[in-house]
Amino acid sequence: IFVINQSGALDSVNPMATKLLGYTEDEYRQMRLFDLITPEHQDRLTEKFQMLVERGNLLESIDLIPKSGLPIPVEINTVNLGNGLYQAIVWDITVRKRVEEHLAKQRDRAEEKQVVAVGLEHVRMLAERNHGVDE
Repeated sequence: IFVINQSGALDSVNPMATKLLGYTEDEYRQMRLFDLITPEHQDRLTEKFQMLVERGNLLESIDLIPKSGLPIPVEINTVNLGNGLYQAIVWDITVRKRVEEHLAKQRDRAEEKQVVAVGLEHVRMLAERNHGVDE
């Protein structure tokens, strides 16, 4: 859990946040939320932050930058606490992303096999027709 103020500075974090990204509480206190977000997600999140201010909540999937430097895919559910602070609950979705990628590869392989099977059936039908013409 991250608590963020209106300027985007990290007000506080819970122990799981320190475990997830590897920063200490002192390091977090010197950071802004956007320091943790990969550059390719920053523009989109800047736009979405305005929606958060207007609607009071926001659910997004982005990559965060841990201390190790290797991006971690996360889902962030952010709500306006009404006192100039926002609470962001963060879930590591690394496993979900891997499963989605695996399923997509399996689907692609199944589609390729189906195309081959349809092609082979077409060839078989043509061969049968040609065999009937030869007789």
